Amino acid sequence: MFGSVKKLFSSNSSEANTKEETIDKSSESLTTFNNKENTSLSFKPELIPSLKSEHQHLLSLYTQIMGFAEKKNYSLLTEVLAEFASLLKDHLGKEGIELYVGLEFSPNIDDPKIFRDFRREMSNIASIVVKAINKHTKIAVTDETVDQFIKEFSDLGGVLVERIEREESVLYPLYC
Repeated sequence: MFGSVKKLFSSNSSEANTKEETIDKSSESLTTFNNKENTSLSFKPELIPSLKSEHQHLLSLYTQIMGFAEKKNYSLLTEVLAEFASLLKDHLGKEGIELYVGLEFSPNIDDPKIFRDFRREMSNIASIVVKAINKHTKIAVTDETVDQFIKEFSDLGGVLVERIEREESVLYPLYC
C-alpha cells in the first residue's frame, strides 16, 4: 500500500495552489454554469490544477508521517500530522464549496443522482480519513502505540489513494 502512495505521489507534477472565493462575477476569464433557477456559479479553470497540487502535498505529508513513525521521531510526526490535518480540512472545504457546488450546475452532469451518489461516497471516505487523523492528533504516538499507528495509517493511506485516484479520474474531468 505504501508503494501505491509513492507511485501516485510521483506520477503527477506539482501545480499552482491558489484559493479564491466561490463566486467571482468580476473576472472576465470565468464562464458560468447555469441551472434551471437561472442562478450561476463561476467556473474556475485553476480549480482542478489547484486541487491536484493539494493532493500531491497531502501525499507528501503522508509519506513524511509514515517515515517519522517508522523512525520513531514522534515530535516531527506530530508536527507534520497537524499540518496534514489542516491541509486536509482546507482541501475538503474547497472541494465541498467550489468543486461540488460547481458540479451541481455543470452541463457535464447528465444525471444529478449519479453525482449525488458519488458525492455521498466521497463524504464517507473523507469521514474515515478525518476520524483517524483526529484520533491521532489527540492521542500522542509513543513507543507503545507506534505499531498500531503505522497499521492504521497504512490503511488510511489506502483510503486516501483510492479517493484521490477516483476524484482525479472520474470527478475532476466532469468539472471541465
